[in-house]
Amino acid sequence: MVADNAWIFGTDIESDRILGYRFIPSVRLEGVFYPGYRNSIFNQGGTRLDLLGSIGKDADRLAYTLKFAFETSIPIGEKDSLRVDMSAFSLRRNVQMRDSYEEYGGWDGMPGVGNRVMVPDFFMAGLGYQHMISSGIANSYIVLQARAGLRARRFFDLLDAFLDWESMTPFSLCLDGGKWDFGFGAGYGISSPVGDVILGIGMNLDLETAVYIEIR
Repeated sequence: MVADNAWIFGTDIESDRILGYRFIPSVRLEGVFYPGYRNSIFNQGGTRLDLLGSIGKDADRLAYTLKFAFETSIPIGEKDSLRVDMSAFSLRRNVQMRDSYEEYGGWDGMPGVGNRVMVPDFFMAGLGYQHMISSGIANSYIVLQARAGLRARRFFDLLDAFLDWESMTPFSLCLDGGKWDFGFGAGYGISSPVGDVILGIGMNLDLETAVYIEIR
């Protein structure tokens, strides 16, 4: 006799998962708007807006993705600029895997949170200041930034891959019992024709500290 389903980590796993395939019909809309924006860590002007949304059906549940990211840089002189950024993310699928989460840390994320820290829901907003130290073939910069965020307490873990979501409602994992974060970061970077390099450090109100070395 062959069972129609199985139990893994206490969750009912349908037979199609055991067979190793999954078909999820969905509709996806994605767009980017970037007037005057240069694809660099050290933008001195311009705006970028990224929007992504998808909706579909995964087995007996709704599957969706909601992602928003906004960044604008405002020149305040020849060598200085202010940056404002905002972002939000929420995703649900029947089976939780790596791409069911979004990166929350890193230089572009919450200061004090390391790279590859993944959460399923978050809101974040930040303010930054940038000063050009020197110019030439390669420009060098000092960057200061502060960000506030509200995130889900759940992080990506392979052991959670077959566990049920606590809620399928968008942003519910951060709006209902989520964690507030606030952090400061400082960095030194170089922008050259072959790419950008940033060396930075960040700390949040829980005194968690992270060092960032990123090349783009």
